[in-house]
Amino acid sequence: MKQAFSSLFTVIGTVLFALLILPDPALAEESPNAIHVGRLISIQNDVLLEQEGQTVTPAINDKLYANQTIITEEASRAVIKFRDGSQFIIGPNSIIEIETLLFNPAEKQASNAISVLQGSFQYSSGFTVKSQKFALKTPTALLAVRGSAFQGVVEADMPVFLSLSKGSASVINGAGDMDLTEGESVILQDEETLPPDPDKIPAAISLQGLDYIQKEVGDPFSETPLTSQQIKEDALANRTPLEKQMVSRFTSQEERNTLATLLPLKTLLADAGRWWSNRDILISSALAAAKDALTLMVEANNLNLFDRSVPQTPAMQQLIDRVERSFPDAAAQVQEINNQQQDKNRENQQSSTKEVINWAANVSESNQELAQIVESAVDANTDIAQSAVEGALSVEGKTNNTTTAIIVTAAITETKPELAASTASTAVRMMPTTDKGASAAAIAASLSKIAGPESAAAIIASVINEAGQESAGLITGSVLSILGTQGTANLKQAVADALGMNLGEIDTAVNAAKDEIEKAVKKATDTVNAINKDKKAKKEKKTTDPTEKETVLTCRQSTTGALLDCSGSTKPTGFDPALYVTYSSTTLTATQIVALAKSMATSYPSSIAAITTAAITASTSSAALITTAVIEASPSSAAAITTAAIAASPSSAAAITTAAVTAYPASAAAITTAAIAAYPSSAAAITTAAVTANTGSAAAITTAAVTAYPSLAADLTTAAVTAYPSSAAAITTAAVAAYPTSAAAIVTAAVTANTGSAANITTAAVNASPSSAVGITTAAITAYPSSAAAIAAAAAEANLDLASDILIAAIAANPSLETEITAAVKAVAPDATTGTDASPS
Repeated sequence: MKQAFSSLFTVIGTVLFALLILPDPALAEESPNAIHVGRLISIQNDVLLEQEGQTVTPAINDKLYANQTIITEEASRAVIKFRDGSQFIIGPNSIIEIETLLFNPAEKQASNAISVLQGSFQYSSGFTVKSQKFALKTPTALLAVRGSAFQGVVEADMPVFLSLSKGSASVINGAGDMDLTEGESVILQDEETLPPDPDKIPAAISLQGLDYIQKEVGDPFSETPLTSQQIKEDALANRTPLEKQMVSRFTSQEERNTLATLLPLKTLLADAGRWWSNRDILISSALAAAKDALTLMVEANNLNLFDRSVPQTPAMQQLIDRVERSFPDAAAQVQEINNQQQDKNRENQQSSTKEVINWAANVSESNQELAQIVESAVDANTDIAQSAVEGALSVEGKTNNTTTAIIVTAAITETKPELAASTASTAVRMMPTTDKGASAAAIAASLSKIAGPESAAAIIASVINEAGQESAGLITGSVLSILGTQGTANLKQAVADALGMNLGEIDTAVNAAKDEIEKAVKKATDTVNAINKDKKAKKEKKTTDPTEKETVLTCRQSTTGALLDCSGSTKPTGFDPALYVTYSSTTLTATQIVALAKSMATSYPSSIAAITTAAITASTSSAALITTAVIEASPSSAAAITTAAIAASPSSAAAITTAAVTAYPASAAAITTAAIAAYPSSAAAITTAAVTANTGSAAAITTAAVTAYPSLAADLTTAAVTAYPSSAAAITTAAVAAYPTSAAAIVTAAVTANTGSAANITTAAVNASPSSAVGITTAAITAYPSSAAAIAAAAAEANLDLASDILIAAIAANPSLETEITAAVKAVAPDATTGTDASPS
């Protein structure tokens, strides 16, 4: 089976040097301001960290940066913990490249990308935000994950196995894309084959894959706590605005624009090629272990069960029937494993939320900043509300006070009023023991004011339960006082019923706490008023004096969801259209991303490559549409746009080429050159796409293709002639002229692709390279022996000086037609001889 590995690494020699001479901005030592993506929190046995061609042995809790590669040896494991708390467990014999992490909890965005070149892995999500993207790149497909927990196995010469335990995802490769839902697995045979629907995969095969992954990633691991300095480093990194997290990786705007188009390809080729060429033992050991464990997958793959284009055969059905009989409980076991992964993911989300918010609390400059982060987390996932509050109020002497508690819980209550009671209870639990009653009263009063009287009884009961019965009068009286007459008629009775007291006891307790109630209500009122004042000030500032960040990140959509036309908006100094596309795309549909890319390309033609990269990275499935839209905005940049587009989505190279040539036919040759340079392993497919899109430029496209990739001249000729047979002669002329040393191979390819044009192809080839006439003749006749006479005559007529040699070669290529060949050649070259025609002396 042809795997992506083999096709990928055949091109390393052509492009690796050119790409590696570029500086790599992601390395910490080269860019002091680079933001680390996470840490290596667990290391078992032999784990290596590779960057810039150098290999080091990492230590526990070392920082990790974009474009670093982690290698685990035999019986070795590692765990990455990203700054958002998500965890990526790496099994033995694995090669994993970290591509990027952009995360800021206050901005409600996270974007993560990892390339798995080899090995087994398991992922659990961490701090949840509204806009959360995870791109898992494998040699055969991209997994675009929205949500939570997944795992997989990647081995050379085996299908890629991916399983989604929680959330949803899209699987995208050169054959198209498909959706993956919670609990489903997918198996990818190669990069150009669309896998079968998940429900067509026998559960036993998925079970084998999941069991193998669990064995490889191992048992639960222990973490070494971060030092206070490390916590501060992570907190400050999370606090860095998203645009600066990206910008700090580059030294100049020009370098950012250039590398934006090259880094994806550079990463894939450089690291993959380097390790594949030097890790033969690792590969063979891993492959042997995988094949021994995944016997059902290997057997099914040999039957092409994972290629949906292959009709089901009796052998396939026999395999399916056999595994269903042998493993009747497989589906239930798969569900049990997924349930366990969901539980693990839920636990990690809870702990990560608490941890990330605790870090934020350590470095936040205001309670409002901390509240924004808490609200962001709870808005995305209400299940982590308790953890969020605990994390926010856990910094002793800084955030475990009544004012912070009110501001944080008020932020949650305003968007999720149904959480008011449980949120209040958690906040009171985090308050110092000596001040718990007074804090409880102020918190209860504040949240009752925000949530409304219908929530007050539940809030009072939950807070009294946490603060103690002795505070019942203070808490109840504070809530009654701040609500006034609004909805309080039955409130005392509801509280009495909830606490098992009568109204007289409630009144007595309230009267006894009159002085404390006044203080609690003042505290609550002052804090709520300050919150409202701060919100009003921010709203006014945003309206009258927008900052760069607010302009870039909020000028996206109208309240109806329609895309705004920002081309006429006043942009601040330093506005980056590519970053704008990146950020805006998090809230846009695919159609809107296409429109946005065209708009930005029209307004900012100098950044067109970076804009294309940003748009396609945001919506890979729209690569062709984005390419078309951007070229329409700037036709003269078609070649550069094609380069950027294919670098962002290599598996879409053919579709992108079609879109580009269709959008701007006059640049068909230049587009073809750019496309092949961007993704050489798809050169033939690119040529086919280009010729099909613009048949009138078939010869020029062929010249461009062969010039860009001479060693594939024959394959490219086949592609071009197959795409447009009636131009076979012109295509042959172009190919031979571009690479004369492959004239014979080119002619073989052309004649094989269009036997009816054998003579014309021969004439064209000999005219293009007269000195190759003999070899061309032999090649053409070998490809289509029954036209030997016509081919020989065509070659001889094209080069009369070599007519005798052509005649001899033609007869040698097909002796059965010697008479016909001789007559045909002598008809155009009477002086031609075979050496037996001369009279004896």
